[in-house]
Amino acid sequence: AAATQQMIDVFNVKGIVHFGIAGNINNSMSIGDVSIPKQITDAGLWDWLNPEKGNRDEYVAYLDVGNYNVPQGDGNNMLGSIGYSYEELYSVTGQTNSPQKVFWINTTQEWLHLAADLEVVLKTGFLCVSNP
Repeated sequence: AAATQQMIDVFNVKGIVHFGIAGNINNSMSIGDVSIPKQITDAGLWDWLNPEKGNRDEYVAYLDVGNYNVPQGDGNNMLGSIGYSYEELYSVTGQTNSPQKVFWINTTQEWLHLAADLEVVLKTGFLCVSNP
């Protein structure tokens, strides 16, 4: 996040392409494959809540960890619960300084075309040399 913020502060950034291992999507994909999701979300950000606090109504999704205790889901443990919140999206198509509350962010056609061009560069731009 800090490196991204520094790039935004210094350069005229039009967008950010996130990359990871496409093999995590399914086992038919390999390193170097380009995949473009129709929608994205930042589900890696969890709000761990104190069992005594938290308003379930403000979350998109809510998990009470205690309901999954073994041998019975009696709800008594120290883990509390997890809540997924809406993200604040600042978009060039939206109003200035007025974030939209979103959970899913749709991929635009512009970014799909950019990713398709990126795939061509990746496939033609590298030379793979086998070991002797």
